Amino acid sequence: MIYVGIGYLYLMMDVNFRYIVLFGVLILLSNVVFEYWITVLNTPDIIDSYFGYAGTLLAFLFLFVSWKIGMMDNPLAEKEN
Repeated sequence: MIYVGIGYLYLMMDVNFRYIVLFGVLILLSNVVFEYWITVLNTPDIIDSYFGYAGTLLAFLFLFVSWKIGMMDNPLAEKEN
């Protein structure tokens, strides 16, 4: 949810898609570290990490499709300038 929300906001702000991909990789890496090595407030759960990977992948696919197909310039806004 965080990745889709922030990533979509970045798409609307016309941030380079490379930074959105890097943000997703950061989320995946933090998921690995949290699920496998940090056991302070967490029970190590491998299945939960798989769901984290799947959720991040689905969010990335949504952002990629939105970036390629959904984000189009508004021709009326360009005429006013």
